[in-house]
Amino acid sequence: MAKKKLLYVQTSGVNTPQRLYSPFILAQTALAMDV
Repeated sequence: MAKKKLLYVQTSGVNTPQRLYSPFILAQTALAMDV
């Protein structure tokens, strides 16, 4: 199977630390779904 790449662009920063984990969760979900 060919490797696929996804790019997550995050527009929040240190002012909203509660959202900083989201790219990691999205990447793990995509990996689990074999996207």
